[in-house]
Amino acid sequence: MQRVLATPSAYLISLQGTAVVAAYVNYVQNRINSEAWLVFGQAPGIYIPFFAFPLTFLLWLACREWASRSLWTVVFLAVLAVSWSLHFALLRSHGDLYVHTIWLFLLGLLLLLAKPPTWESARLTLQVLAWSILALAALTLLLERLGVVPQAFPGGPEVIAWQEGRYWLPLQDALGIEGRWPGPYGSNQKTAFMAVISIIVGAASRSWNRWVLMAGGLVVLLLTGSRGGFFALALGLFILALFWRPPRKKQIPFSVRIAGTVLVLLVASMFLYQQGGLGLTGRVELWAGFFDLWRASPWIGIGQTGISTSPAVVTWMEPSWMDAHSMYVQEITRYGIVGGIFAFGGLLVGLGATIVAAIRRWSLPLALMAAYLGAGITEVLHDGWQLLSTHVVMLIVVVLGAVAWNGDHVTRQHGDSS
Repeated sequence: MQRVLATPSAYLISLQGTAVVAAYVNYVQNRINSEAWLVFGQAPGIYIPFFAFPLTFLLWLACREWASRSLWTVVFLAVLAVSWSLHFALLRSHGDLYVHTIWLFLLGLLLLLAKPPTWESARLTLQVLAWSILALAALTLLLERLGVVPQAFPGGPEVIAWQEGRYWLPLQDALGIEGRWPGPYGSNQKTAFMAVISIIVGAASRSWNRWVLMAGGLVVLLLTGSRGGFFALALGLFILALFWRPPRKKQIPFSVRIAGTVLVLLVASMFLYQQGGLGLTGRVELWAGFFDLWRASPWIGIGQTGISTSPAVVTWMEPSWMDAHSMYVQEITRYGIVGGIFAFGGLLVGLGATIVAAIRRWSLPLALMAAYLGAGITEVLHDGWQLLSTHVVMLIVVVLGAVAWNGDHVTRQHGDSS
């Protein structure tokens, strides 16, 4: 235990765990509509991060070992800080609302800059995240079956019949679920991506419990019936297969690996197509409406207030959602080209670091990054880059872990043991 406290693993897991727990408790509170869970009128998703941050800080103080601070580290965190500042200014100019946990973002970046995580700490944090995803999914299924927490967005008989006729849902009858399971993460698409994280982390692991992570994640993914989730998983597994280097005695030619992976993806795509098609479920019309709004203010966007007060995007979905169902479309509509440059600029910096790490034989960061970028095409996975949310912390862990791996690789090449 003392060894773990001396490394960045403790405070990094605390950052990631706080985001996961806060989001889940907020989910449960929303489902049961209990005002008893409010503190000074604030929901658990707001006060839990504030209550937990002092613990994270104490764990950070106890940390005695950390990775060297490289130019990659400084540039990546600096871009995130500038992006936060710019988005906050745009948010205020649009008159959008924000939650108070926004102020913890820069403090978190300072902790990471002062004591950057090692790649071992990043890998351990991702494993803890993967297990927590499955644990919360299982807990949610249990609470729903016991009637303690109602299922989110159950839908009427017409909606359920439409979903069952269009999506492949092989496990619903066995678990007593009607239609696609939205899970504990806000919607079936968001829950599907969380399951993808568990599967990819399991696939990249070498321990015996990898099969539990992969099987558990696959069950959750099948329950959601999200084709976007399957697409994100395909991208992540493709990256793992692309950079997989088995022992010398079991070497498989690169061309054979790629051909086999592509063949599996094609067969899976044809199977899903036969089950109900691979359409975008009305997103093309929805995106057209959002692009019309974006044209009114292409450089700085119109903010969430502008989206919510416009009838142009109300097509096939509930008017109260006002969700572009695309991380990219949502970003440029809310914050324009300027906001998009900095938001996705940070991702590009991180993508570069993960590509280098994959070339240097650690492909997990790139696989998770590819899955995230793919899932974002058809879903808004999280609300921007102003909060230390589950996805944002995960991506920061992924990138800084890749940066630390790259630094260790250079050190090993030069024979520097210091």
